[in-house]
Amino acid sequence: MSNTNHTDFLANLTRTYHLLDAVSEQLHAGHGFSAGARAILLLLDRKGPMTMSEIARDRAVSRQLIQRLASALLDKGVIEAMPNVAHRKSAKLGLTPQGRSAVEGILLRESGIVAAVMESIEEIELQQTHAVLTKLNALLAQIRKVGSVKE
Repeated sequence: MSNTNHTDFLANLTRTYHLLDAVSEQLHAGHGFSAGARAILLLLDRKGPMTMSEIARDRAVSRQLIQRLASALLDKGVIEAMPNVAHRKSAKLGLTPQGRSAVEGILLRESGIVAAVMESIEEIELQQTHAVLTKLNALLAQIRKVGSVKE
């Protein structure tokens, strides 16, 4: 692959990220959930209670960003702080019943778009894309951790 193709690939990936973010904002704007808030709610739904640091690591963003988003979600009553037996000072965040309801609403609002997108992508394309993104995520996480490409 030439450098131009690498550049095109990364530009296309970045554009896809921004389009996903914009579509999420558009879908959930009237419901009070930003794309970042949506991501936290769906993560807690999928993985269960987590600390802010765990959420930040999973999302590859700063703990401060998660703190701001979580604070707003706590104020809305869709997540709650709960004791963390492993670390007293760092509470776990989990969904409240209202949070579970919010997740159901998010998934319902997104279901039509997800179905339309999935109809236009073959299963093999989805599997290949998933494999490439998984590989890319692992490489970028390693680079972020050590500051360079491991030779």
